[in-house]
Amino acid sequence: MNANFMRLGDLILCSWIWGSCLFIAHSASDNRADRAKLKINEILASNIDDVKDEYHEDEDWVELYNGGEAAVDVGGMYFSDNPKKLSKFQIPTGMSRHTNIPPGEYKLFWFDGEPKEGPYHVSLKLSRKGEVLFLTDSDGQTLIDSVRFPLQRNDISYGRDPRDTDRWLYFKNTTPLQPNNAEESAINVAKGPVYSHQEGFYDSPFELSLSAASDATIYYTLDGADPDKKNRLTYTGDLTIQTNTIVRAAVIRSNHLQSETITKSFFINEQSSVPVISVIMDPYWLYDEDNGIYTNWEDDYEVPGHIEYFPDNESKTAAFASYMGVSIGGNSTKEYPKKSLSIRFRKSWGKSHIKYALWDSKPHVEQFDGLNIRSDMAGDKVSSHPVSGERIKNEIIYEFAHALNSHVDVQAYKP
Repeated sequence: MNANFMRLGDLILCSWIWGSCLFIAHSASDNRADRAKLKINEILASNIDDVKDEYHEDEDWVELYNGGEAAVDVGGMYFSDNPKKLSKFQIPTGMSRHTNIPPGEYKLFWFDGEPKEGPYHVSLKLSRKGEVLFLTDSDGQTLIDSVRFPLQRNDISYGRDPRDTDRWLYFKNTTPLQPNNAEESAINVAKGPVYSHQEGFYDSPFELSLSAASDATIYYTLDGADPDKKNRLTYTGDLTIQTNTIVRAAVIRSNHLQSETITKSFFINEQSSVPVISVIMDPYWLYDEDNGIYTNWEDDYEVPGHIEYFPDNESKTAAFASYMGVSIGGNSTKEYPKKSLSIRFRKSWGKSHIKYALWDSKPHVEQFDGLNIRSDMAGDKVSSHPVSGERIKNEIIYEFAHALNSHVDVQAYKP
């Protein structure tokens, strides 16, 4: 059987030796001019509680928009975050029902590193810290579009300004599969305030000054609360630091997202023979009736906090400092007034891990993604007081295991 085909845009003519037929097909255009109108329109590189994928997971996503007059099949095109390897991930081919984008329409791809979950899932992940994203044609060389995006915020997208598509904005309200909305947008993120003094231990009181851009306003708190609209003071001049003080400050600037909150701990005339960990949390996340981890200690969930680690009381700056997630740790000790804390470093909080040789007994461990601050009630069974104990039983066991060169894994610890 013989057949001859001729493609005329969306019109397909076919003829057989015993007859002929005419088909109208709505196929995607192969015209490079149409593909050139395909744009990366909006991204969300830190999805914490935004739109979910079909598995009900909060994954980062990239939205493509077809601004042309013909449908474009993106099957066979590539995503990449490496200019030297533009063909890192190929959008599946032969699945035009999923990969075809009609004119004026959008398509969402999940950057979750799990391509086996379906044709909309990409093997790459987006960096919250910022990077370059490329969309390349099926030859793996012809660049269709790209975007270099800066540091991203949780649940705030970055996309093209609908009034000027060559300009990119931050959007407080994400619009997946819809036109971008510039009503609540920002051109940039305000830079955080600059402190005149580093966190750490000081022998005497001092005057702390904060600075920012001339057209910005600095807000701060001294009670551990986030400097948001409900809990903040307006900075108008130097702050006198006379006693141990936690200062949290942020910058508000027109047409900008609020800056990251900068948190620092100051210790005045304090002495310590052991390392000091400063864990700072908004009282809301500790004691709120519905959401506080202390008042709801039976529930297992994580809330935001900030940590600073000082190896000794001579430290004029922290060995490491970071935002992190905090939850109540331990098992039976959860019901006691003094509770253990589980600290976890995650991308969503700012850092996915800490690089620092924290454990003297394990100097080869120079990176970790979490630690436990233990109240250690291991000795309460032999104590007359239900919430007191010698607090050294576990540590003695660790030391014995280490001295005996035991092959049993034990936790490292530090008092």
